[in-house]
Amino acid sequence: MAPLDQPGVGPHLAPGGPLLLDGRQVPPSPAPELGEHTDEVLADLLSLSPPELASLRADGVVA
Repeated sequence: MAPLDQPGVGPHLAPGGPLLLDGRQVPPSPAPELGEHTDEVLADLLSLSPPELASLRADGVVA
């Protein structure tokens, strides 16, 4: 358990990763924000170009 400052939630104790790497436990990290990886997912899975993503954002399809 280690302190973690989660945006939108605030500081709290959270578990780290269960594995030891080089004798250390991976510290906890904040969860992604809603929509944080939308562009990556749409670009990777649907092969959308940056102009196509910008158009979707401008049209309000994705936020």
